[in-house]
Amino acid sequence: MTWYLPAKGGQEEWQGDLVGPFDVDIRTRIPERVLKRIRGNRDALLAIGVSVGMRPIKLRWILKEANFVDGKRQGGWRNVEHGGDW
Repeated sequence: MTWYLPAKGGQEEWQGDLVGPFDVDIRTRIPERVLKRIRGNRDALLAIGVSVGMRPIKLRWILKEANFVDGKRQGGWRNVEHGGDW
C-alpha cells in the first residue's frame, strides 16, 4: 500500500511526497467465519479501514448486511459484527 501526502505550496495536487510501501496482512486479521459469511453473499459486505504510517499498522473491519423488512430488501445496511483494532 502506498499513497501521496497532500501537496505542499507551489506543488501540483499530485506532487505530494510518496509514503510507503507498507505491507498489510489483512486476510489473517479477519476471522474465517466472517470471510465465509460474505463469500458469495450479495446481501453482506465487509468494510475495511487501515491506518498506516505508524507501527503497529491498525486495521478495523465491520461486517454489514442489507436491511430486510417482510422479506424485502429495504435499502441501507446494518452493522452485524466488528473487529480489529478499535
